[in-house]
Amino acid sequence: MDDFHNLFKIFLAHGIYDVVISPGSRNAPLIKAFVEHENFNLHSIADERSAGFFALGRSLHSKRATILCCTSGSALLNYAPAVAEAFYQGVSLIILSADRPEDLIDQGEGQTIRQLGVYGGMIKWEAEIRVQELSRRSMNERLINEAVLHSEAGKPGPVHLNVPLDEPLYGIAKVEERQPQIIAQTDYQTKVGPSSLERLSHVWKTSERPMLVIGQSDEAWLGLENLKQQHPGLVIMTESLSNTEEIGTVAYLDRVFMPEMELVAPDLVIYLGGHVISKKIKAYLRALPDLKVWRVHREDYLQDTFGALTEDLRLADSEFIRILTSFEPKANSDFSASWHHLNEKTLELHQEFINRLTYSDLWVFNQILSTPMQDSVLHFANSTAVRYAQLFERPPGVRYYANRGTSGIDGCSSTAVGFASRSEKNNLLITGDIAFLYDLNALWNEAFPPNLKIVLINNGGGGIFRFIHGPEKVPQYQRFMETHHKISAEHLAKAFGLNYFKSENQEEWQSHWDLFQACDGATILEIVTPRAENAEILRDYFNFLKK
Repeated sequence: MDDFHNLFKIFLAHGIYDVVISPGSRNAPLIKAFVEHENFNLHSIADERSAGFFALGRSLHSKRATILCCTSGSALLNYAPAVAEAFYQGVSLIILSADRPEDLIDQGEGQTIRQLGVYGGMIKWEAEIRVQELSRRSMNERLINEAVLHSEAGKPGPVHLNVPLDEPLYGIAKVEERQPQIIAQTDYQTKVGPSSLERLSHVWKTSERPMLVIGQSDEAWLGLENLKQQHPGLVIMTESLSNTEEIGTVAYLDRVFMPEMELVAPDLVIYLGGHVISKKIKAYLRALPDLKVWRVHREDYLQDTFGALTEDLRLADSEFIRILTSFEPKANSDFSASWHHLNEKTLELHQEFINRLTYSDLWVFNQILSTPMQDSVLHFANSTAVRYAQLFERPPGVRYYANRGTSGIDGCSSTAVGFASRSEKNNLLITGDIAFLYDLNALWNEAFPPNLKIVLINNGGGGIFRFIHGPEKVPQYQRFMETHHKISAEHLAKAFGLNYFKSENQEEWQSHWDLFQACDGATILEIVTPRAENAEILRDYFNFLKK
């Protein structure tokens, strides 16, 4: 048998140190090799679904791949939700799955499934390492190099290495030390050729109403200020998860867009960053006739989000911003003025409504996001929490994160735990009750980060099903869609050793919020809000903005 101890030196040579191990027996030789190396950061998480999202959180922070190691059988199926999120959000993961030998597949052997291809089209690359064939030593080394390079090249994403292992799994003698082959790679940088540059420049020059839409991103957005100064007539639309400087942009799209409004439509839309949360802007742009759309991205596939794609630009965002800044300046126009006026007017109405707001989800979000949190990180669970964040200014010096690759409620807490475990900053997770309960094993972590605190907004069910139109027409929707419940987190917090506070009204809020902030270590603040009133207040809010 080849020696994993030497093979895993390749990960270290590439600067891959984070390893999340899901305990098992078939992966014992892999665990042994990781433990033998002092330079790996090892984490043991029994629940594979939680482990997958924990690894995702660590990769989000480090911007490098994290290794997930599991036993054979259904174990790697439980990584699938995190794998899908990593694929669509663009996060590096390396799944290392132990397996039975090929001759035992489909033969009634325990913990044995068809593991190759299990993730379908949701991974960038996949291969199988056969360590018990010494003739494949060079190939095995190449495959581990490839796994790292594929996971981080272009748009990052998950890769899968499957490792069939025959018994014995324990007591295997270590082979002699050797230095495996290390393969470096210089990622290509796509350049826009002269003919393409001329075509883009012409479309830009003839456009009278250009709009830039920025989706989810953790970019530093270097050059964006220069772009604003060069093109004051360019309307820049951002969301809370864009993490951009909001001065000079039209932010908080769900606050600005109202179906009945007559808006001055763009004739050119340029789309940067990841997924856009707002359904309103997507519906608005999809309905526009004669629209041109440029998509700037590093995907391996076309992405025509607004149904009017004319240019598919495989470029880094910073490179495209540099190119756009060099184009003929766009002066202020009635188009840009109308959008900025709408943004300002909506902000005035928003503030007027907030000033007379009563205790509710919306009131709670206003209180939290009005609190100074300089140099902190906020994580939002799907689906209601991240949508409420769309309505409020992002506190200065704060970065926002949420799992918007697939936008599921699974793993929101585990991702925040993984991120915070690598972060030196204060981290705050804002979650609803259903997302919190669904990912409860996020709290089952041997080294739960003390710098993570959780605000749990408990409105007794999936509140989003009271906000959107339609669910109330389904028989027993409260049971089968809203998932109404009466569960409190008090004893759950105690079981996992977390501090706990609870607020059920406006009077209790302030004292408990102050205690929550001052408390040392991991803490949960459960805020109980009125289930029925929340939806009514939010509907009143949007109706008020229509003025």
